[in-house]
Amino acid sequence: MSLETYAAASESQLTQQFIHRTPSKVDWCMDRRQARIYPSGSAVYSSTGTKLLKFNISGDAWLDPYSVHLVGTWRNKTGTDMTLVNSAYSAFQRCVVRCGGVQIEDIQNYGRNYYMLNKLGPKAHMDDLSITAGAPGETIAANSSKVMSFPMWTGLLSQHKAIPLKYTQLTLELELTDSSDEFATQDWDLTDCFLMCDMMTLDSTLQSAYASHMLEEGKELIISFPGYQSSSYAVTSGDWQINLARSVTRLKSLFLSFRKHDGKKSNSLQYPSTNADAFQAQVQIGAKNFPDSKITSTAEFWPRLMAACGNHTSVLATSAIDVSNGAYTGAEFIAGFSCEKVLSESGETNMSGLNTKSGDLITVRTFGVTAGTTGNQVAEGFVCIVHDSILAISDEGCRIFT
Repeated sequence: MSLETYAAASESQLTQQFIHRTPSKVDWCMDRRQARIYPSGSAVYSSTGTKLLKFNISGDAWLDPYSVHLVGTWRNKTGTDMTLVNSAYSAFQRCVVRCGGVQIEDIQNYGRNYYMLNKLGPKAHMDDLSITAGAPGETIAANSSKVMSFPMWTGLLSQHKAIPLKYTQLTLELELTDSSDEFATQDWDLTDCFLMCDMMTLDSTLQSAYASHMLEEGKELIISFPGYQSSSYAVTSGDWQINLARSVTRLKSLFLSFRKHDGKKSNSLQYPSTNADAFQAQVQIGAKNFPDSKITSTAEFWPRLMAACGNHTSVLATSAIDVSNGAYTGAEFIAGFSCEKVLSESGETNMSGLNTKSGDLITVRTFGVTAGTTGNQVAEGFVCIVHDSILAISDEGCRIFT
């Protein structure tokens, strides 16, 4: 047999350039409203005053999750020029999402994880974000202010399904950092805040079909999204080990990073050893190790990270990670461990992660860490686990499954 034999047996079909037909139309969406949602409570927020911003998003429309941005005015309260430590999202340390009064997400170390996960995407995205969210080193003059914005990042708002506000009564809570210097070098406050978002109104027939689906047939609307759990730990020794108890049905991946002793939580991703390739690590979940043998070099840390963040298929076919050569073993180090049985090639979940509902302990073991309070020594380690979550929406309310 030859290649020609297989080619002759393959299916023949027209390519799109030879298919001439009227494109599909969207006539079931009657309106798209570009709305502003203001927080309830105070008009001025700061690390030393009112720290919690609470937004209630309700109505009969459907929320486009990609459209949700936080907009606010950051004001330099001092008579000295203020330099930004990081972009606007680093002003926040926690984000809580509720649907129908049920808490479905609680993301700790919010600004740090936002920065870290952005680093796992293309550099162009970070550059574009700095246009509206500010960038490290940018200055706000004395007694002046700057309006900044950034897309809200949570698991629910990073998936592509429209959210039916009538049945979810969505609530977002953002908590400012305890220390103002996580964001900027001078004292500041935040005013004129609102969420910018788009809401869609459906045709009455389609809206009634959804209502019938839930009210009369007793069925649910299902939204699948990635859940994030973050925690931090003091680093005190060279062979550093931590144990976590995380009960999830499908654990997708785990990310490990470190803060330099004098670095900010919001953007310090310090390589945890003073010597290149001296750091080693391995994760154990129950009786299984990830990977089978501990990682002993940058040459292995990097492809493991690519697999954990979904860029494993081809650097030519997917977005490259925004970490430059040299920086990975310097100030931009992230270790990634994938726990999925089958790595997705499309970015969509395949529910093949590891089940830890039986009480399996997650143990992170590291070797060759340089802990301390001088030079590039590290003082704190951060673990962010990513898992599959399901939001089930029915006429009885919302339920979360993790």
